[in-house]
Amino acid sequence: MISLNDHPNAVSALLRILLELASVNYLKRHEIGERSDLASNFRLVYENLEERDILERDYIKELARMREDELISIKSMQRFVHSPRFAPDRTELQTYWARLGDYLIQAISN
Repeated sequence: MISLNDHPNAVSALLRILLELASVNYLKRHEIGERSDLASNFRLVYENLEERDILERDYIKELARMREDELISIKSMQRFVHSPRFAPDRTELQTYWARLGDYLIQAISN
């Protein structure tokens, strides 16, 4: 088992990979044109989930804010994945998982 305390970069990499795979898979299943970057694909999915009344408007605003603040970006997540000196702290990763939970569940199951 990967410990969050011992391997924050690995846990961050898993989150990023899950987020990207869930988003791309959703776009393919719903025949929505995939983009070349994670942030754009993430936006396309949450906008579609909102249009389908699957995610609430307040949650969509939170996801949009995460995207706009570059919390959901290749740039920020790549730094977590590739830099031994730049690692998210435990509470930051727990917050990412908690805030993205509903998005991931809906993107995977709808």
